[in-house]
Amino acid sequence: MSSLSDEQYQNKFIHSLFNSGDNLNDEEDDDNNHISQHEWICPETTSSIIYHLAFLAPGHGDSVWNSSECIAQHLLLPECRTTLFNNLNTHDMNWPPRFCIEFGAGAALPSLVLLKEGAEKVVITDRFVNDETFDALRMSVDMNANVWDVSKEELRDRVVIMPHTWGRCREIDSCHQQQ
Repeated sequence: MSSLSDEQYQNKFIHSLFNSGDNLNDEEDDDNNHISQHEWICPETTSSIIYHLAFLAPGHGDSVWNSSECIAQHLLLPECRTTLFNNLNTHDMNWPPRFCIEFGAGAALPSLVLLKEGAEKVVITDRFVNDETFDALRMSVDMNANVWDVSKEELRDRVVIMPHTWGRCREIDSCHQQQ
C-alpha cells in the first residue's frame, strides 16, 4: 500500500468533494486529474451536452451557473427563444446566429448549444486563471463535436477559445487579427 503525499491526499480529497453524481469520469487521468466530466440534459428535450469543469480554477470555474443552464435550454427550444430575445422579432431572426461570443463562459453550455445548433463561428472566452480552465473548455468542445460528427477541420474554423478579462479590448482585437 503506497502512502500519499500531503498534496496528493488534498487533491484526492478535493476531487472527491468536487465530483458530483453526474460525473462521467470514474477513472482519474493523470494529465487532467483536476478536470471533471459531466452531462447536462435539457429537461424539455433529449438533447445532452458533455461539459468539463476545472476544479482548481478560482472564482466560478468549478461550477455551472443556473443562468447558463437556463440560457442553454432557451437556445435549444424555439418556443423559448422569444423569451430569451425579448426585444427582437424572432420570426425574422435567422437561426442559428452566424457569430456568437460568450464572455465569462465557465462551462460554456450556451456556446456548446450554439455550436450544436450550427452557428458558423462561436468564440468562447473566460478570464485566464490557469491552463486547466482552457483545457476543460477544449475537452468539452472536442467531445461534443465528436458526438455531433463535426470534423476537426470544421471545428478549427468554427470555434475560438481564448482568454478575455472584462474591460480589456486588446485580447479581442488580437483574436480578429488572427482570423
